[in-house]
Parts: sequence; C-alpha cells; structure tokens
Amino acid sequence: MAFTLGNLTASNDRNRELVGIEFNGVPMLVRHLEQVGSRYLRSAGDGASAAGSAELEEVLVKLIRLLANISINPDVGTQVVATSGVQTLIALLSHSMGADREELLLNVVSAITNLSFYVLQQHRGTAADEAKGLDDPEPLSFIFAGHQEICTDLVGVLVHEN
Repeated sequence: MAFTLGNLTASNDRNRELVGIEFNGVPMLVRHLEQVGSRYLRSAGDGASAAGSAELEEVLVKLIRLLANISINPDVGTQVVATSGVQTLIALLSHSMGADREELLLNVVSAITNLSFYVLQQHRGTAADEAKGLDDPEPLSFIFAGHQEICTDLVGVLVHEN
C-alpha cells in the first residue's frame, strides 16, 4: 500500500493533502514508521534472519518514501515534523550509513531533507505569540534535537562512495 501511495503522491499535491491531512494519515504513518523502524533496528542488531530484516527494510523504504513525498506539501510537512515518532529517522540514518544500506539511506536522507524545510517555519512565532512571551527558542522538532548526529551522518553520505 505504501508503494502505491508513494507513487500517487510523488507529483500530485492534492494527493499529498488527501493522504496527509484529509484522511488523517500523518499520525498513522509516523506511528507505523516508529514501530517498523524499531523492529528493523532490533532485528538488525540481534542478527535476526536476513530474510526478516530484508522484508522490514523493504517496508521501511516504501513508508519513508511516502512520508518524504507527502512532506513536500507545506501543511503536511509541518504536521509530520511536529509528530512524535518521526525522530526514528535519525536512528535509521545512522544504521543505514553503518550497514551500507543504500536504498534505505537515500530515502531517509530525502525525508529528512524535505522535513528540514519546515523546522524554521514551525519555529517562528506570530507577533501575538511574541507579545505573550511565547517566542521561546526551545527545539521544536527532531531535527533540532538531533542536529549534531544528523550533520555527522549527512557528511558521511556526501563522502560515501557510490
């Protein structure tokens, strides 16, 4: 299903809105990312069967591609950045670099790239917020919280042989 939705949202903004907002897909997709990502990382760490790990990786690639695609829409992207569980992308980025999982790596980088655009938009307050003292620069997303780890891994992506 994620493969088909990924194709439908690749170049159609209306489909991104439908999946992400109107059908309330963001919380479900991020929750699924967190669950499957955790299982995948555990199975890779435990040396579980290659077939089971490969199947989970394939699901993750499709799911992350879908999240990257729907995040191109500003309203959807802002919602994805603010959803708890999306920080799983950081652990998947580190793992995919260390384990040389190229397809997973490319999709994680695409998702983080698309989501990073909305961090500053989400961080800016309105004049009314500033008047109330709500312009606190507290990190609002996984990108702020994990910026050092993300930067380190992304530098590795840039110098990675491919």
